[in-house]
Amino acid sequence: PIPSCALSPTTSESSDCTGGDCPSSTSGTIKSPNYPANYPDYEDLTIPLEVGAGSTIELSFNSFDLEAEGSCAYDYVKVLDTDGTTELAKLCGDSLPSAIKSSGNKLTVVFHSDLSVNKKGFEATWKEVAGVSSGVVTSPGYPSSYPNSQMEVKTLSVPQGAK
Repeated sequence: PIPSCALSPTTSESSDCTGGDCPSSTSGTIKSPNYPANYPDYEDLTIPLEVGAGSTIELSFNSFDLEAEGSCAYDYVKVLDTDGTTELAKLCGDSLPSAIKSSGNKLTVVFHSDLSVNKKGFEATWKEVAGVSSGVVTSPGYPSSYPNSQMEVKTLSVPQGAK
């Protein structure tokens, strides 16, 4: 199929994208081919998402129904982080996934279907999460003592040009 992206008629800040290069904006909706009807066999679709430098992307699934298989080898949605190679998730089945957040300003959603078993597919919304140029980082429990044997990772992201 031919990738298609169209800006929503109600706002230039949102896009409905079903594949190909999506217009850069601050939010949008992506869907599997034919959604809400069943997706076709032998489908491979890559949906690149990009927001402004210094921001990140949050992807939230509103509907999810793909062929289930233990390792998601048949039909799947794969979500790749900003570098295009780090796999944040490989999803199949009918459980609604948790929100997925990128580490930088790009996120790639890859949809694949095999030769049989077609389901409704997915619909997801994405939005830009603006970086901040100042803030405070504290240890767990601050200002009290931090707990034993605890590890916490905090990712810091600032707009391009900020120090």
